Amino acid sequence: MVTVDIFRKDGKIVKVKSTGHADHGSYGNDVVCSAISVYLINTVNTFTEILKLDSDKLKFHFESGDASFEINYDLLNETEMIQVDILMKSLVFALESIRNENIKHLKINYREV
Repeated sequence: MVTVDIFRKDGKIVKVKSTGHADHGSYGNDVVCSAISVYLINTVNTFTEILKLDSDKLKFHFESGDASFEINYDLLNETEMIQVDILMKSLVFALESIRNENIKHLKINYREV
């Protein structure tokens, strides 16, 4: 099972951490794990390649079965805050959609920090 922890501070999603494997199919054929990975990687790529967030504003780590990224809102300007907030909400919406169809393979925890 994949577990995604979503960390909020002052109403903003500041960190996302994903651990585990969905075990929905064999290696290379696990569509649940692939979908989760695509959404996480696409979100980080959007932060780095389109919004141009640097390593002070965005910390991220990806390896098999373990992914995380964290936003430092204190360093974002107002426009970046709005853009990041929209992308984070979009990511959560996508993950919740996956979970709703694959309840045995994805667990989402919400935490206040």
